[in-house]
Amino acid sequence: MDGSGVRQRASSSNILSNYKLGRTLGIGAFSKVKLAIHIPTEIKVAIKILKRRTINDSDAEKGVECCHHHMVVHRDLKPENLLLDSKHNIKIADFGLSNIMRDGHFLKTSCGSPNYAAPEVISNKLYAGPEVDVWSCGVILYALMCGRLPFDDDNLPGLYAKINVGFCKDDGLIRMKPVVVGGVRDVAGMQNSAEIESIGRFAVDEHNKKENALLEFTRVVKAKEQVVAGMMYHLTLETIDAGKREIYQAKVWVKPWLNFKQLQEFKHTCDGHSYISADFGVKRDGPEQGWRPVPTYDPVVKGAAYHAVKTIQQMSNSLSPYELLEILLAKAIENYTKFDMLLKVKWGTKEVKFKVIVNKSIEGKFFVNQMVEDHS
Repeated sequence: MDGSGVRQRASSSNILSNYKLGRTLGIGAFSKVKLAIHIPTEIKVAIKILKRRTINDSDAEKGVECCHHHMVVHRDLKPENLLLDSKHNIKIADFGLSNIMRDGHFLKTSCGSPNYAAPEVISNKLYAGPEVDVWSCGVILYALMCGRLPFDDDNLPGLYAKINVGFCKDDGLIRMKPVVVGGVRDVAGMQNSAEIESIGRFAVDEHNKKENALLEFTRVVKAKEQVVAGMMYHLTLETIDAGKREIYQAKVWVKPWLNFKQLQEFKHTCDGHSYISADFGVKRDGPEQGWRPVPTYDPVVKGAAYHAVKTIQQMSNSLSPYELLEILLAKAIENYTKFDMLLKVKWGTKEVKFKVIVNKSIEGKFFVNQMVEDHS
């Protein structure tokens, strides 16, 4: 047996013999904090009791993102808990108040250092985990850049009031707006957000895969976000389906630290149905007129045909490729905004025919509105 280990345990016992342990004040994943009385002086103190387990230093060096990736929330990030080794690598210390995150579950313990604590923590509200660590990182960054704490006061009630309203000391320009778990709010800067557009496209693509549908994403009409174990995006999406504009409501669950996206809900809204022939440059005055034969060698016609074959391939579960052999028939309405074609396609060793209707938008993009195998 290692003698040093025995001496260490004996030393710990001698120290604790000077204290009378009382009730538990808080519990983390790796420790408990208990109220205690120092017997010689009768002074009340708080003692943190750590479990006998080690923290992987290589993981700690990767920072907060690594912790969240492994479903651990620290809950007490502050400069005193950020250490530097001889090569200036950051190591996160003191996981005594940390906890394990689980999907669908929230945390509620109010803990950590008040100056660095998030509004959810000091207000005894539910929180998912990552957002409170990110808040603390923001406070640390502010302190490093400005040389002072953003939220400070001589008493705790005053400090908590400043944190809850997001008002920085002597600074009317910097505000850190609190985020409440479960609360749905508008996404700021949604109109110029490539990230929101990519989530919208993801939702439409996932719906098409699950329902074998042919919806074409056009834009995100409205976006809201909700803090859960990650972020839930509530999106209003405009799509094109068989030449008509359709509006859908979608919910997408995103956990960036795990590179995770999941479509939770995708449903049609009744008020979003409207014919969009005008968007394609087609007149609205009655049924579509002006169909006329067009040359099959025309580059625009070929472009529509190749797009249709590509869509057929995407919607097929076959490993054999589809290849356009010939455009047998082609008709178009005025301004080449809609095409009705009969295509001969090679599929593996077979030759098949497809009747397709393809729209062309004013931006020059093709959309397949109808696609059916022809057995004539």
